[in-house]
Amino acid sequence: MQMFSNSLGWLRALPGLLLLCAVSLAAQAAGTTDSVLDRFFRDLETLSAGFEQTLRDADGKVTQHATGQLSIQRPGRFRWDYRTPYEQLVLGDGERLWTYDADLAQATVKPQEQALAGTPALLLSAAEQPRELFDIQPLPMRDSEAWFELTPKSEQGIGDSQFDQLRLGFEGDSLVAMELIDSFEQTTQIRFRGLQRNLPLAAGLFDFTPPSGVDVIGDAP
Repeated sequence: MQMFSNSLGWLRALPGLLLLCAVSLAAQAAGTTDSVLDRFFRDLETLSAGFEQTLRDADGKVTQHATGQLSIQRPGRFRWDYRTPYEQLVLGDGERLWTYDADLAQATVKPQEQALAGTPALLLSAAEQPRELFDIQPLPMRDSEAWFELTPKSEQGIGDSQFDQLRLGFEGDSLVAMELIDSFEQTTQIRFRGLQRNLPLAAGLFDFTPPSGVDVIGDAP
């Protein structure tokens, strides 16, 4: 549970002249009105991918590492299945946000809308397009990846201000990474692999009923 609270706090959740040239190239590649980011999210209904999540401190040292599987159905439904270093489920069914830890036999639940306001989870699963929720600026290219920085238009910031910056990286037409930087200059990077867009997802994937004997904390409609 500690890993989740530290590395996904956003559920409560990229250097003179050379830099200027890089920014210019990124802007040209991205376009000013129809970037790869806009094209990716346009008509997005479902998304599934494996992911690798890494937390680094201000000095760049890796302090946490996790892997798992992500599924999203817009609007409002998502499922993060953590497989390593231990199993944990984070699921939004459109009304409730569930966090389930099988080892602890414990589940927490809260209203999803309240928990996700202004967060990256909302970006991925919302019915709205990113430019409706965030101000978006292109960043310098990294190798073959086009990066963007997103700033929430809401005065509430990103996830109760636990994160100061949100960045998305694209290679070709596909989302390949997400970065979140907090006020302690820690960086959470999530890299996606095998991403599939707008393919059918299994019925019931976003439903969750706590197993018998599980301690449920919280309340939601």
